Amino acid sequence: MRTRLTWVVLLLCVLIVPRGVWSAGAIDATRATRLKAAFIFQMAHLTEWPHVAFDAGDDSLYIGIVGDDPHDMVGYFRDAQDLDVNGHPLQVRHYADPDQVPTTGPMHILFITSDTGPGATRPGPPNVLIAGETSHFCRDGGMVGFVADGGRIRIEVNPRTLREAGLRLSAEFLQHATIIADDVTRRGE
Repeated sequence: MRTRLTWVVLLLCVLIVPRGVWSAGAIDATRATRLKAAFIFQMAHLTEWPHVAFDAGDDSLYIGIVGDDPHDMVGYFRDAQDLDVNGHPLQVRHYADPDQVPTTGPMHILFITSDTGPGATRPGPPNVLIAGETSHFCRDGGMVGFVADGGRIRIEVNPRTLREAGLRLSAEFLQHATIIADDVTRRGE
């Protein structure tokens, strides 16, 4: 029992990182991808979705990975396919190009990889959380950014773009993020 409790505490320490930073010296790309997948899964749990975000005919929560996926983020989610997000079964899709992302139909989170290029932060459909991993993702109009910073991953959040999409992230998630809004950067909000 005590060993199991120790593992649960260690897992929570990895998933809920203080101030949105993961640091263990240099972080390799596979480990960074795994960590980003864990953050996205946690973010899905801590997002307040409007009721219209879930179609009565399909109650799943959809995550789309856009761009190259060399470290198999889609695979991390597929390995966890039996997990749900607040009672919604998890469905993951991969789109090699942003133009392949459907403009209608179910989608809740889009993760834009760093190879996707400029313009990928353009406003998406309503009620879709757009996250990415480029250095100025939130300043360029994205909602949640995972920024590599000296061997660490830092979380940035743009509350204005979240509001415009009709979404809210919980204070629990925001306390671990750097807030990016109107050319002002603040730690936690």
